[in-house]
Amino acid sequence: MALINDRTAKLLTPDEWIVRGKVRGRIQDVSVSTQYSRRAFLAIFARANGTKTASEVIAGIKSTTQLYKSAQNVVEYCKNVAHHKPGTIADYRNMMPGFFTEVFGKDFDRKAFEEDVPSVKSIVSTVKAEFDRDVLVRLLKEGSTPRDKALLYFLSYGFRIGETLSRKFSDLEDKGEYTIVKLWSDETKTRESRRQFVSKECMNVLRSYHATLREKQKNSLYLFPGETSPKTHVAGHLSKVAAGDSLKKLFISHGLKDTAREIFSPHGLRTFAENQMREAGLNDTFTKQIVGHSAKTEDSYKGWQAIEKAWVAKCLTKMTWLRPTEVALVENPETRKELDLLKAKVTELTTPEGLLKALKQAYLIEGSLPWEIPNKKLELAKKIQKELEDDQGQPDVEQVDDASSKVSN
Repeated sequence: MALINDRTAKLLTPDEWIVRGKVRGRIQDVSVSTQYSRRAFLAIFARANGTKTASEVIAGIKSTTQLYKSAQNVVEYCKNVAHHKPGTIADYRNMMPGFFTEVFGKDFDRKAFEEDVPSVKSIVSTVKAEFDRDVLVRLLKEGSTPRDKALLYFLSYGFRIGETLSRKFSDLEDKGEYTIVKLWSDETKTRESRRQFVSKECMNVLRSYHATLREKQKNSLYLFPGETSPKTHVAGHLSKVAAGDSLKKLFISHGLKDTAREIFSPHGLRTFAENQMREAGLNDTFTKQIVGHSAKTEDSYKGWQAIEKAWVAKCLTKMTWLRPTEVALVENPETRKELDLLKAKVTELTTPEGLLKALKQAYLIEGSLPWEIPNKKLELAKKIQKELEDDQGQPDVEQVDDASSKVSN
């Protein structure tokens, strides 16, 4: 018996698309970072088409010509008004087919879209400038606000900025000298859950920042609270744009200025973190898994306890940026033996008997000497004898006579 197909595709509003729209053509949970990217796109979509919201643009589209024209407007706006880089324009252009499919359904024709909205070649013309330890310490110590300082410290462990801003206190597990930060698969770019680790000093910097917050922000669930919602009276997390702009100003104020080929970005601290972990001796696989550069290993097979143990042993003390660097000294057995002999000799020479014994040994050295030397030795022996008598009392007469007789021989 043939079934009647009574299922019709449910179209989404722009706001629904942010949290429920398909990801790469598949129905799955939409990560926080993807939601953020979609919100940014909708803001551009609205501005490019002369409205305040994307919903207003959608409501005004009555024909396919208007639909594809709205897409052309986005590309032109990004190029000529916002002056986005080709890679950013290509990203926004590639988001539009999925968005239009969810919002307009079968009225959207992908072939017509490709004909009317030329593709944008993504050319990477710049690279992220690398940070080094001295630069990071300088940024942490000089001029940064409590919030920027805490954010920089977290980013220095390899977090993406969106991952850091979306962390809640419930994602933290305090281990005393360090803290485990848990990231969930629906909140990461690679769609994989993972663990990262930060030092106790990092958490102390975060607590110092929270001590400066306004009362309305102190009840936030997030490590980096944003503005308080007038509806819920609870602070959401700091926006990526606000955090990025603040850090950019900090970089520029410390002479870290972009060039035509190299830009200073919070994302550059991920490379810094990877380099620091490798230099500390952590193997490449563990390093990639911590920062979220997938090594194509299933979550269930990632030995997070082994990764944690290795990070604590190799990286914890070396990735604590503000305390003085500790230098470990390894004792050389031969050097210790020589030092003990020297100490014993010095101790012996502090007594009259030991000093006279040393003189006797020196005078018994065989060999012909110029005639002046014995006379000088005799004068020295008499001088020493007098000083010993003055400082220590009368020395052993036989020892002094014996030493004098050897000098005169």
